[in-house]
Amino acid sequence: MARYITSYFLLSQQVCTAWREVLYQPKFWRGLQPVLNFRDLKTSGPCVRLGIYKSLDRRAFDSLCFFGASDEDIYDLIAQCPASMANRIRQIGLRCSGITDKGLEVLLGGLPSIVQLELSGCNEVTDAGLWASLNPRVVSLTLADCINVADETVAAITQLLPSLYELNLQAYHVTDSALCFFSPRQTTSLCVLRLRSCWELTNHGLLNLVHSLPNLVQLSLSGCSKISDDGVELLTENLRQLRSLDLSWCPRISDASLESIACELTQLEELTLDRCVHVTDVGLGYLASMNNLCALYLRWCTQIRDYGVKTLCNMRSLQILSLAVFSVESDAIVPFPQSWPTFSQIATSVTEHPLPPAMREFKTNETSTVHTASSSLRPFLWRWKVSFPQINIQLRLLFSPSSPNELGTV
Repeated sequence: MARYITSYFLLSQQVCTAWREVLYQPKFWRGLQPVLNFRDLKTSGPCVRLGIYKSLDRRAFDSLCFFGASDEDIYDLIAQCPASMANRIRQIGLRCSGITDKGLEVLLGGLPSIVQLELSGCNEVTDAGLWASLNPRVVSLTLADCINVADETVAAITQLLPSLYELNLQAYHVTDSALCFFSPRQTTSLCVLRLRSCWELTNHGLLNLVHSLPNLVQLSLSGCSKISDDGVELLTENLRQLRSLDLSWCPRISDASLESIACELTQLEELTLDRCVHVTDVGLGYLASMNNLCALYLRWCTQIRDYGVKTLCNMRSLQILSLAVFSVESDAIVPFPQSWPTFSQIATSVTEHPLPPAMREFKTNETSTVHTASSSLRPFLWRWKVSFPQINIQLRLLFSPSSPNELGTV
């Protein structure tokens, strides 16, 4: 839809009138977000743009995404869009756009009902623009790959958005000082916090975070590479209401963190540990005791072995288990218990070594087509799904052969 939204609205004018009227009904467009590529629209005249805005209004969209927009595009939009559309729009996304602080101020001023705002790849927007533009009605804010985002940005967010429920922040220049701006005024409102690739954050910064935001339900520290086991222990002791925790790409996390999580976060339902290279089977043993954990992501945790995965198989609540391994030996595929029921779907491959006996016992209701190995060393996906009477586990394993003759591909 992102690539063809402009041409679609132009071509839709050529269909019969009755069919066009049917397609204008808002019920067919509810929940969709049209993406306007302003780089393509630059060659269109004012009448074409006005026709698109009116078409969006008739379909009663309440969400829009702008790609490649400039200040002039924003001025044109605010000047031409119908008043009903301006008052209806509640969600705006700006991606890879060159708008400045002035353009952002005009946009948020002209669309007074905005409650969800996304800025991705908007490198001309500064802290001053956010201070001048942010509206207290915003409850969800996403800032990603905006090079001017730093500590002062967090200050503006915490001061201007008292009702903020969700904050997604990907910023390489945010430090521990930024987390000091969170205060008790966000305690009751902010429940979802994702701090991704904030490389300068340390355990010290988490100290203020856990005391200011004790009611967090979802927390992501993905890519915060300076966070260690001590920081995770601080989180688990103070954020007891967490349902989702993402510690992927945190290389200092070890089994000690998993022990803290298993003991303290009894309500946790989703845990992501991708690329935590110091996690071992011992840590998985701690997680196996968690009664509410439904989804566990362990992709590229290179120290995990068959024994650890077998331990997880005893978890009755687990529904999704995601694994990825880079090398395969003859006995590296987990020999799952023969008591497990028939696979609903399975994809396997041919290797010089036969599958383990337990794997050969499984039956599938689908026929697999096996192709010979190619000369390239491309990794492939080994995926299967197991259905239980009460639970449903999806397993995904990624293998990369060490030689062209080692493995075939499905």
